Amino acid sequence: MFSQKIKQLRKENNLTQSELADKLNCSLSKIGMWETNKREPTKDDLIMLANAFDISVDYLLGLDDKNQTKNKRLQNIDSISAHRIGKIEKLSDEALDQLDDYIKYLELKYKK
Repeated sequence: MFSQKIKQLRKENNLTQSELADKLNCSLSKIGMWETNKREPTKDDLIMLANAFDISVDYLLGLDDKNQTKNKRLQNIDSISAHRIGKIEKLSDEALDQLDDYIKYLELKYKK
């Protein structure tokens, strides 16, 4: 699972294994071994990857199927003025997900 996720994330970000290794300040062979499931990441590796890709460690481990962090969800909702709905930063993850889903619904409904 992890091997597939790391490869997917790397490709989604248009990075080669070498570029990802440089970004993480680790060896190219480490990236290759992760992607071929020959080596498991350490706790520090997981944190470093999560920070580099702005995702959760839970997503990397397959515990959460959403690869969006709270910051990314807030960016997706940036078209809504915070003063109209209050402090959206204080909304729960579930509320942010519902708000994001509703925005997508409205975009589809009123698409011209």
